[in-house]
Amino acid sequence: MGSISSGRHGRSGRPPARWVVESCLDINIKEWNRKGWCKAGETEAIMQRRYKDGSVTTQTQAIAWTDCNYGGQRPWFVCPRCQNRAGRLFQPILFPQLNPFHKLNNIPFQCRKCLNLTYGSSNSSGNRFKEHSCKIARIRKKLKATCWNPRTDGIPPKPKYMRWRVYYGLLDEFKELERAFWEQSWQEVKKLTGAIGTHSDNLATLARATEKPTPTE
Repeated sequence: MGSISSGRHGRSGRPPARWVVESCLDINIKEWNRKGWCKAGETEAIMQRRYKDGSVTTQTQAIAWTDCNYGGQRPWFVCPRCQNRAGRLFQPILFPQLNPFHKLNNIPFQCRKCLNLTYGSSNSSGNRFKEHSCKIARIRKKLKATCWNPRTDGIPPKPKYMRWRVYYGLLDEFKELERAFWEQSWQEVKKLTGAIGTHSDNLATLARATEKPTPTE
C-alpha cells in the first residue's frame, strides 16, 4: 500500500497496478550506438533535461561493454537499481495529467524488471477490443505518427529509411484494423443498449404489476 506500483489508475491520479512499456519513456542502447552517442570504452554517459524555467537535471548513466563472438564489443546500459545489463531502460510517467517531462515525472531510468513493467499486449489477451487498440498504437508508433487521426488528418509521410513496401503494408494493415476496431465498438454499443433496453422493459413490467388499481364508484 502506497508503493510506487500500488493502487489503480483513476481520476485521483494514482499510479496503475502495473505500468505498461508502451506508456513509458525509454532509451535504447542500439539507437545510442547507431548515432554515436556512446563511444568505445566509455563507461558513463551524462543525460541532461532542461525545463522551461531554465533549470537542468542531470543523470549519470553507467555503460558496460561485452565482447562479441566475431570481434568487437557491444554496449549495454547498467540499471542503476539492480546493476544488471539491459538494452533498454524505462521511465514511467507518475502523473499522466502533467507533461511527461515535468519535474514531478523525473525519476531515474530503470530496467523493465525493476519497474515491474508489462506489455500492453499481455493485458489485452482474449479481448479483441484491446488487441485492436494495441495493434493500431503499434503501427502509429512505427509510422512516427502517434497522434494521427485518419478521419481528419492526411496520410502520414513515409519515415526515413523505411522501405516503400513496408510503408504501404502498414497503411493497409492500419485500415483493416481500424475497420475491425469500429465494428467491434459498434457490437459493444449494441450489447450495451440492448441490455439497457431489456432492463427498462423489466422495470416497466414491474411497475405495471405493482400498480394499485384505480377505485371505481
